[in-house]
Amino acid sequence: MKQLVPRKFDRNRFLVDVDVKSLDGASPFKAHALDLGQSGLAIFARRFLPVGHAVELIFRPNRKVDPTDTCRIIGRVVNARVDADGNVLGISFAKTLTAREISSLETALGVNSRR
Repeated sequence: MKQLVPRKFDRNRFLVDVDVKSLDGASPFKAHALDLGQSGLAIFARRFLPVGHAVELIFRPNRKVDPTDTCRIIGRVVNARVDADGNVLGISFAKTLTAREISSLETALGVNSRR
């Protein structure tokens, strides 16, 4: 039986839209982020991406701002699960976000942080 490994960082559950851009040239698509932590997030998407697939995640702030005021994070699919309504993908960030970066991102997205 596989032994569970505890998470290094807490996850904050929330639902926010995120644009997912495949780094292999496939067309971008929209997904819904389900939770966010300093080292990654889970998304729900209609499109499936295999484990190991590199992506760019594009978050758009919740407030009305300049469209160029976005946050872009590079990551890689580390787990993928097919559900009846779509796919749940676990994305690991290429670089762990600092506590300040994650707090800033959550504030921009209008997420109530538990940190």
